[in-house]
Amino acid sequence: MATQPKQPVKISEMIIAVTILIQVHVLSSVLSIVVFLMITFSYSLFQSTTNKKQLITKTGIAAGITIILTINIWLPYIVLSTQNKLLNPFPYADPQMHTLNWSGATVLLVSLICILSCAVLFVSVKNVNTKAIKFLGWLGIVTLVLASGIFPWNLLFKTFKFLYILQFPFRLAPIAFLLLIYAGFMTLQEINLNEMGRKFIMLALRILICLTILQGISVFTTMLAKWNNASIGYQGLMVNKDRNVPFKLQKSFASKDLSKPWQQIAKPVTDYLPATKQMIALANPAATTDTKLNNVRKLAKLYTKVYLNNKFTKQVKHGHIVITWHQNQAEPITLPIAHYKGTRFILNGHKLVAK
Repeated sequence: MATQPKQPVKISEMIIAVTILIQVHVLSSVLSIVVFLMITFSYSLFQSTTNKKQLITKTGIAAGITIILTINIWLPYIVLSTQNKLLNPFPYADPQMHTLNWSGATVLLVSLICILSCAVLFVSVKNVNTKAIKFLGWLGIVTLVLASGIFPWNLLFKTFKFLYILQFPFRLAPIAFLLLIYAGFMTLQEINLNEMGRKFIMLALRILICLTILQGISVFTTMLAKWNNASIGYQGLMVNKDRNVPFKLQKSFASKDLSKPWQQIAKPVTDYLPATKQMIALANPAATTDTKLNNVRKLAKLYTKVYLNNKFTKQVKHGHIVITWHQNQAEPITLPIAHYKGTRFILNGHKLVAK
């Protein structure tokens, strides 16, 4: 849209890219489409003098086909959310902690230096870039600032509660990286350098690339060491029921039975499941980091107790979830399923009616 004014939209490319993104991760697609695609669309519409109709028409066609191809995602969500009280993505209390930093696995330090080098190159070279490159470069810089700890996210989240659905501001970083790499290298391509200057820049880039690879290997080695630890316990998004049985979880991933790992682990933060009053209370933004962690642990304990109960055998047959168990005496029992409004229950061949 920004760099090809004569053909701002290729319908097939837009359909494929956006459809895949929606199928993979809905929240990422919301950020990309609502924010960045609309910003770029507005810029392209404003800049174009001859192809406004083509831009609007082709974007509309691509959007319409994408809506049809992703009906399996948005239609069930609309139906379920209008009938049930669903838990939104867990609202982390301190978003400032989940921004880009100069250490840790959130972003590789050398990679961040590469990105910043592209940003400096783009900003420092004057009168070289076209309007489109300037637009994309500055959009990348603004996005990088938003993804960093420079921006006062805690204050903004507390002022506008709906922003808690974003959870982690560093989610904006990949888009900033792509934009700045593109703008930086387009700038480099247009600079008139002598042979010595070009050799120096190529050498610097090769060194940074090699360092990035080495740091990537280092991070991977650290993660592999954690995985090879005999006892894997709480791992952020998963809870291991058999944490005290050495290597049981690792071996389950090598099993031909794909259900084996899921019989041992559960997700403690339960996005989009029907909520009880207790869950809603736990999912409220916590006042402190310690409280937030305690709330996550309470949710984890609650769901581990229900969903990692080995008393039940779970299967899917002909599009239905089939749960079997043996019970010798009459007593209340909690089944390991999410109860959405409209769910049909059949017990031993008899349809159950909710009271």
